[in-house]
Amino acid sequence: MASPPLFVALDAVSAVLTLIVALFFARIWRLTGSALLLLFAVGFGLVGVGYFGVSVSQFDLAAPIGAWDALRIAGQLGGALVLLFAYVSHRVHGSPRPWTVLAWSAAGLSAIGALLFWAMPPFAQSPRLGEALPVLHGLMFLAYVACAVLALPGLLKQPTLDRALVPAAFLAWAATKYTWMVLDLLPQASTERLAPLVYCWRFLAIALLLAAIGLGGGSRRVQHAPP
Repeated sequence: MASPPLFVALDAVSAVLTLIVALFFARIWRLTGSALLLLFAVGFGLVGVGYFGVSVSQFDLAAPIGAWDALRIAGQLGGALVLLFAYVSHRVHGSPRPWTVLAWSAAGLSAIGALLFWAMPPFAQSPRLGEALPVLHGLMFLAYVACAVLALPGLLKQPTLDRALVPAAFLAWAATKYTWMVLDLLPQASTERLAPLVYCWRFLAIALLLAAIGLGGGSRRVQHAPP
């Protein structure tokens, strides 16, 4: 890519904005005690921390996964799994069970890491970024699509603009991962013009979530009708 430092800077801005989203959810959780909002704060917090694990070396797709790459992947994938299992637990039990959600997320992350380590060449070694990223971005794409689908009952129960923005935000995040997955599969020279689209989707997702929080009418409304 022509300007890796620019994309690293955009990742850093993404990290700050995503952590702001997490802090908003944490604040509302403190006021309402909603377990779902607590898990949203944890999930988006992990995603934000993952965005901080950026370096120019992440664009060397022929290199094996390094420490910073592992931090970035664990944060983003782990956050997506927390959000997904939080929604699943919420729909199954009525109120999510935080420790169960975190345990399933940790187990899922560990299982994916083990499969990448043992099932991808070079076997029993850290796989190359160019081979692992399409799989990882594909998994995150599916997780965010599932979150969008699981957010729909909240919209159908209370069809308001702020509720409509929640599944829209998850779909924008899914579009981010889908675009990354497509770019992973293209020759590196062909990705230069499309890479900014990833950040457009990402900033749109963050803006939609912030708008949903802002339009939510305060913590009382969120408490009575979680996303």
